[in-house]
Amino acid sequence: MTDHPETLLDLPPGPRGTGRIRYGAAMALYAAGRLSPAQLEAYRIAAAADRRPAEDVLSPLGLTPPPPVRPDATTTLDALLDEIARHLAPHTAPGIAETRRLIATRYPAPRRGMTRDLPHPHLPAAL
Repeated sequence: MTDHPETLLDLPPGPRGTGRIRYGAAMALYAAGRLSPAQLEAYRIAAAADRRPAEDVLSPLGLTPPPPVRPDATTTLDALLDEIARHLAPHTAPGIAETRRLIATRYPAPRRGMTRDLPHPHLPAAL
């Protein structure tokens, strides 16, 4: 699963590095023609401080962030099952084989996100 740049723009301010991540997402949207130069500049300014929301820079300039992407339910379920299967792959605790089998019966074809290296940050808490 790959994060949409619009999703990364919505990272909450505060944690170290989030300003740069939001700015990187803004650059991707700008390159795709979905963000104006003024919006990109606002994200650049906001990126200097991880705790500074981009809206604090956008609003006074009369700018708005791009609308968020809302994936459909099938895409969301596919992404969740990809993450669960990938997370369970190295484990052998009781019930894991059964969970893998249940996922495989619903989606017998290889999942598209199975080769991703990093787990989704919220998956361990969700499990």
